[in-house]
Amino acid sequence: MSETVLKNFNEYLLNRKEFSTNTINSYDRDLKKIFLYLEEKGYSTQDYSWLNEEFISRYIDYLREKEYSSATLSRTISTVHIFVEYLWFEKIIPNRVNIEVHIDKDEHADLVIFTRQEISKILAIETKNLMNYRDKAIFELSYSIGIKPTECINIELGDVNTNIGYIKYKKKDGYRTVPLNRECVEALENYIVELKKEYPEIKDNSKLFLNHDGESISRQGFWKIFKKRQQDLGLTKELNTMNFRNSLAIHLLEDKVPAEEVQELLGLKNIHSLKLYFSSLEGNKSKRMMMNHPRKTIKKKKK
Repeated sequence: MSETVLKNFNEYLLNRKEFSTNTINSYDRDLKKIFLYLEEKGYSTQDYSWLNEEFISRYIDYLREKEYSSATLSRTISTVHIFVEYLWFEKIIPNRVNIEVHIDKDEHADLVIFTRQEISKILAIETKNLMNYRDKAIFELSYSIGIKPTECINIELGDVNTNIGYIKYKKKDGYRTVPLNRECVEALENYIVELKKEYPEIKDNSKLFLNHDGESISRQGFWKIFKKRQQDLGLTKELNTMNFRNSLAIHLLEDKVPAEEVQELLGLKNIHSLKLYFSSLEGNKSKRMMMNHPRKTIKKKKK
């Protein structure tokens, strides 16, 4: 179906005569990426039930993780808007779908960073049931090593060793084994205890993080955990996995942890990937310097 849709969409753009060939080609590439993502994640391409703000937000987060530029993210949103307009014009969908996903013009300059006090509130989850323990473990793990959603949801029970405080998880280039801080180990340990109470037959090769139905948590379910926490705490900052990971990186660098060690912990390919964090630190440093500049304590000379 996607090939037919792409062909018809391109013809629609050509007939509009307001789009250049380069723009049409860019829209075509963006839409192909979206359809490929749909297929990879098991979404049905037989209808457009997936075409909503929540899905597009998650897709944009996915592109952010792949380190696409803010310009590419903005163009992707434009592609979606034009595609929605096409579907509505051709009466393929009954109504125009409202999709409002904001992309900062320079995301690297405006990183969303949570303060340590805000992180403390986010991590302070009251554990009354299995899902509370699960969410607590996920947030502690995310702030402990900056793990990405796909890596996190693929962790198996046997990948966790709370006795020595290590966890193993899969990346594209193989497995990584990393140490965990005490609070994270404790949260995982408590969750696993409750998990085995609920599912006594669970095996080491079972996925670690499960949903209410006892199945492996999906990427969408993972995304909802962060959104729900934001709503529960009334946070004005966008709480998503990338912002959480960014906050960890900034806090480590503020604490003078060597850049090479931060790179290793976050699983970054090279140290150059940290440059946006250094830029943010320099910006905050300049603001602090101006706020505490000695000139503020020097009285003006009377004329």
